Amino acid sequence: MAAEKYFPFRSVSGDRKYSAEDWAAYFALFLSNGVFYSSADRLKVTASEGMKLKVGKGAGFIAGRMYMLEADTTITLDTADGALNRIDRIVLRCDYTNRLITLAVKKGSYSASPVAPELTRDADAYELALADVYVAAGVVTITAAKITDQRLNTALCGIVTGLVEQADTQEIFNEFYAYLQEFKQTTQVDIEAWTLEQQQAYITWYTQQQEAFAAWYNSHTTAWQQEFTAWFDDIQGMLEGDVAANLTNRVIKLEEKATALENDKAERVLLDEAQVAAGEKNPQGFSLFINNGALCVRRVV
Repeated sequence: MAAEKYFPFRSVSGDRKYSAEDWAAYFALFLSNGVFYSSADRLKVTASEGMKLKVGKGAGFIAGRMYMLEADTTITLDTADGALNRIDRIVLRCDYTNRLITLAVKKGSYSASPVAPELTRDADAYELALADVYVAAGVVTITAAKITDQRLNTALCGIVTGLVEQADTQEIFNEFYAYLQEFKQTTQVDIEAWTLEQQQAYITWYTQQQEAFAAWYNSHTTAWQQEFTAWFDDIQGMLEGDVAANLTNRVIKLEEKATALENDKAERVLLDEAQVAAGEKNPQGFSLFINNGALCVRRVV
């Protein structure tokens, strides 16, 4: 018959004794491994000064066993190498042999391209990774940018969020990230399609406007040109008619004036000849006379 366990029952003469392992196994049925994430700073590793790191107070749970850090604490990393880099891993270690859970630093191997050390998870110990710290060659100070928080990574640590089953935060993150990427791609495609559609619509509208304006301009330009030509021809005809009439009038006037001058001249000659014949003097002191058929003027003293 398979080995069976059942507890707790009242012990009679020591027949119902239970070990710490029994209770740890019992609690592990309800609480999974990880940190209690009551606030974001619980067991969080942050930069302090120099090669020192600060670990915030908090609680963790490993294989049915409880860990509590009642106040912030400081841990110090080893000095950086002068030529090579390394990655140190800050862990919460459950030591079955020594019956304790403590914070520990797992120092990484030196390399130009270092990787974090593997976690120990065997019959002697079980570790949860709180953070990975990149220790570059020659550094004397650890900055926040060199610290990778691993508390939410369910493969390395995880959080205790329920009494029956721990929420897989990595899976939740992966699902959200996949959704975000899909949404981004879909939205980007939609935006690109909409942008292309708007561009094509604008080009079509602009072309139509150009064509409509060109047709309107050409038709109106032709009409305007025809109207102007007709108007100009009319004005030109009117101007040409006025000029001819004016010239005719001027010619008539000139002819009339010439005729008047000729008549006046004839009258004067007849008058002078009569005066000469009568022997009259010119009122201005001149006398006219005819000599050999020619009209002559003589001053009378």
